[in-house]
Amino acid sequence: MANAAVHTGASPAPKSLPARFVGIITSPRETYESVTAHPVWFGMLALVAVTMALLVGGLLSTKTGQDAWLDMMVARGWVAEGDGPDLVVMCSPGSE
Repeated sequence: MANAAVHTGASPAPKSLPARFVGIITSPRETYESVTAHPVWFGMLALVAVTMALLVGGLLSTKTGQDAWLDMMVARGWVAEGDGPDLVVMCSPGSE
């Protein structure tokens, strides 16, 4: 037996930024319906950009994160440049 969605025709109430942020995981259908009815995108864009900057910055501020990033770049063909294996200052594209 399939559950049929009942549409009342009423527009869903607008959700706050924290409610939308959590609602994407906890109740995506309701959240997307609210966002569709009341599109406010700048707050969520700013929140996601700041969150990603903090997470990437936190990872790259550790020695383990820096080593992982360097290993990934070298594995992709970039050349580590600097004054030794532990003093890499940049990666440059490898010659082909």
